[in-house]
Amino acid sequence: MLKESKYRTAYACEGRQLRITCDPGHMIHLLRANYGRFSISICNEHGNLDWSVDCTSTSSFNVIKDTCGMKNSCSLSASPALFGDPCPGTPKYLEAHYQCVPEKSSVTPSTSTTTSTSSSTSTSRPSIIIPVTPNRNARPHHVAPPSAPPSPSTTHAAITLRDATSEAATVASATTTVTTLLVDVTTTLADSLLMMLSGTPETSGLRHQ
Repeated sequence: MLKESKYRTAYACEGRQLRITCDPGHMIHLLRANYGRFSISICNEHGNLDWSVDCTSTSSFNVIKDTCGMKNSCSLSASPALFGDPCPGTPKYLEAHYQCVPEKSSVTPSTSTTTSTSSSTSTSRPSIIIPVTPNRNARPHHVAPPSAPPSPSTTHAAITLRDATSEAATVASATTTVTTLLVDVTTTLADSLLMMLSGTPETSGLRHQ
């Protein structure tokens, strides 16, 4: 509502009364105020040019707000007795920039719109539940029971049996090797003995000569 209200300005030369009035049903909302001089042309009937235009009273806004804020009308004096004398020797004036707002409106934006918006955005779509139809043709899935881990005694016996089997295989291999060597030695000795007993044909011929 404040943005739609008309921006207004009121002036009062030093020593005169500043009057601010709003239409019925409206209140004064003060925007900015100053007692001093920012312009060389306001309240300068004779066109003087040697006045200070950087003159401001720091209490201007609070004094006018306390007197006129949120009222339908008000009046106060543009006097150094009320605002002090920020620039001695320079004629001053009182200015007020304000808006007239409806009485039911507040300075801060209304929260009713925010509440209605949040409530409207909080609605959600109902959840859709799709029933699951069981497949009667599917075969039941049988889960095999977990096998129990072997006991420590069984594991130890298996390791012992494996070691015994390995040792037996090693002994059998060694026995086979020894047997083969014995057979070879026996065969060689037999051949040598046979040759010694019978002699070769060359040896027999030499003996007859």
